[in-house]
Amino acid sequence: MRKYLAGAVCCSILLLAGCSKDKTTNPSDTTSPSVTIVAPTNGATVGIGTVPIQAHATDNVGVTKVEFYDGATKIGEDATASTGNVYDVSWTSTAGSHLLKAIAWDAAGNKARDSITVTAGGTAGPTYHHGQIQQSETWYPIGNPHVITADVNVGDAANSPILTIMPGCIVQFQGDYELYCGYSASGAIVAEGKADSVIQFTTTSNPKTPGSWRSVAAYQYSTTATSLKYCTFEYGGSNSGMGALHVADVAVKINYCTVTYSGTSGITFLGSNGRPSQFTNNTVSHCAAHAIEIGAELVRTLGAGNTFLGNTNNDILVRGGIVSTTCTWLNQGAPYLATGEIGVEDATNSPTLTIAPGCVIKFANDDEFYCGYASSGAIVAEGTALLPIVFTTNTNPPTTGSWKAVKLYPHSTSATSFNYCTFAYGGSQEDNGGIYIENVATKLTNCTVNQSGHDGVYVSGTGHFSQFTGNTVSNCLGHAITIAPEYIRTLGSSNTYSGNTHNDIFAKGSSYVTTTGTWLNQGAPYLLAQDISIGDATNSPVLTIAPGTTIKAQSDVEFYVGYYAPGGLIADGTSGQITFTSSSTSPSAGDWKSVSFYNLAIDGSSKLKNCVIEYAGSNYGNVYVTDALPEITGCTIRHSLAWGIYLDGSVYPDAAALESNNTFSDNPSGNVRAPE
Repeated sequence: MRKYLAGAVCCSILLLAGCSKDKTTNPSDTTSPSVTIVAPTNGATVGIGTVPIQAHATDNVGVTKVEFYDGATKIGEDATASTGNVYDVSWTSTAGSHLLKAIAWDAAGNKARDSITVTAGGTAGPTYHHGQIQQSETWYPIGNPHVITADVNVGDAANSPILTIMPGCIVQFQGDYELYCGYSASGAIVAEGKADSVIQFTTTSNPKTPGSWRSVAAYQYSTTATSLKYCTFEYGGSNSGMGALHVADVAVKINYCTVTYSGTSGITFLGSNGRPSQFTNNTVSHCAAHAIEIGAELVRTLGAGNTFLGNTNNDILVRGGIVSTTCTWLNQGAPYLATGEIGVEDATNSPTLTIAPGCVIKFANDDEFYCGYASSGAIVAEGTALLPIVFTTNTNPPTTGSWKAVKLYPHSTSATSFNYCTFAYGGSQEDNGGIYIENVATKLTNCTVNQSGHDGVYVSGTGHFSQFTGNTVSNCLGHAITIAPEYIRTLGSSNTYSGNTHNDIFAKGSSYVTTTGTWLNQGAPYLLAQDISIGDATNSPVLTIAPGTTIKAQSDVEFYVGYYAPGGLIADGTSGQITFTSSSTSPSAGDWKSVSFYNLAIDGSSKLKNCVIEYAGSNYGNVYVTDALPEITGCTIRHSLAWGIYLDGSVYPDAAALESNNTFSDNPSGNVRAPE
């Protein structure tokens, strides 16, 4: 009995011991973390006072904390990593040599350590800097102010040095100098302050004036370590080609920074690759030129949360060029200023540029904003009623025709779309408009085109609309719209036209209507500059003219059906009279030819009902019919140069019925002519 009891007790002890071990460690995780002290560097001399210590630590499962020691004395610990798996504490140093240690722990109790030796000494600044930095070094707040007495160049081909500027540092420029990295050899500047301990770049001048120093700059050989965070750059920008913060042919992280009182632009991104790799929550204010300067292809790298205010040109200057990458231009709360032609296209990428709601794009010169000219591309500009997208001029005061147009060429893809956009003060080019569409289908809805120097909307060749509704065209110096007769059918409803020099829809281009469709009543007349032929051997199209529509014809124009191929014309004005008339401001008989039905006109799909046909008859009559049987009833036919209706051939409607079912006046040759 005692034997069994002893065995049970022993098993229980072993079981409890096993459970206790499982609660404190993870026997399956035997991999230790790795840890490296990254600041200060081994052998460095640091100031006496507050010194940040940073360690980089990783683990296959996860680091739980990093402890920091000065010899055997614990300084503190950090359980939450910042960007890049960096853990840090603040150490209050005392004069002399110190062994600094970092111990990284994981949840299984595995640990790793690193140590360095530093010397603390010296007194508070100022600390003076000039010349080339070839070895990595750190600037601490204890050395404030750090005074730059000549250009400081961070770079060395062999060492690739990093200049680390710690939170709380004050860097002062004693004159027209520059702090830069990566100009002729690799190097980096890491100036990462904190929200409550920013890094300040400023001038020694008193009083402080814009343009007192040149810039903090990163050039093409700058390494990816280069990063600016929670920094203030003030009173720089002495060079007109460089901002107080200048980035050339390289990508740099810029976050939570403030650029203010620059003597030129705030931030300049130069070259084919000058851009931010991150750009969020920055402020640019009170600079003497533009807030930002950047290339068109790289506008996409500007992130969110930025503020621009009080700058002389409170905008983002966009240098002309090609956008070849699918991307979005965010609404930065300040306009984009285009200073050259901007195209969206690439044979390989077929890019789509999306313009965010609320964006304003201004044009400084006689330039265009286009897609799909030499290769495929698309512009998607879909604003909202509350946040429309605006394309306009930078001229102050604005003038009509100040820039060319938004232009859509044949390689534009079907993604191209405009919704709640305003196109203002464009149309500088003849045979163009505020928006120009060539041989491609486009969606244009709820848009406004105004103050164009020529037409409002100019549609060339086979250009037409996949959607066209809810648009307004006003106060343009040409026609509201120019479009080929074949594609008038693509004009949708609820559009408004007012105040245009020629407040009409100009039918210009190929004379042939080969597709069944309807010309809606747009509230503005259609203007015919040439003969219109309705017919096609394959499609046998029927063109319907909506009630209430007015069609005006220029000199010697004939509007005809079924001459070359089968076709039909239905103009039924029963619910709203349809008018065919002269385009002249002082109309007279014979201003145009006729509405004509030829032998291939489709019976039953050829009719004029409750229409006014006037001031035609320059050939035979206002209406000409030969070997066709159109229905003509309830019409007013007047002011012809010859007959009201001229019948010809061997098949035609009954002349007496036409006489009795229509109203005629002022037709000198007679009302209805029938063959003898």
